[in-house]
Amino acid sequence: MTLIDVHTHVGQFASSRQSADGACLSTMLRQAGITQAIAFSAEACYGGIDLGNRHTFREVLNHAMLKMLLVLHPHHYESSVELLKEFADNPKVVGVKLHPHLGVGLGIDPAH
Repeated sequence: MTLIDVHTHVGQFASSRQSADGACLSTMLRQAGITQAIAFSAEACYGGIDLGNRHTFREVLNHAMLKMLLVLHPHHYESSVELLKEFADNPKVVGVKLHPHLGVGLGIDPAH
């Protein structure tokens, strides 16, 4: 049976205990019998769109079992567009994560 983890994180710098690098993540997944994973950046979900997505991309490049989602948000429209232009055609990027809670708790009103 092929098991795929479709919601895992790489690169949460604000709370490193909540995330793993690509090597650690791949090891944990293999031990659980998971053969592939689609990761996205927790850091990007908390507002570090460029930092988080770029770090996650570098990590998934080094591990055949990992692919990623780009985290995008309309409050970071220019960065989101640039990231899409740069990474959307790469086979390691399999989709996007539009993160509706981005900025909550940071003084940003997600309703606007």
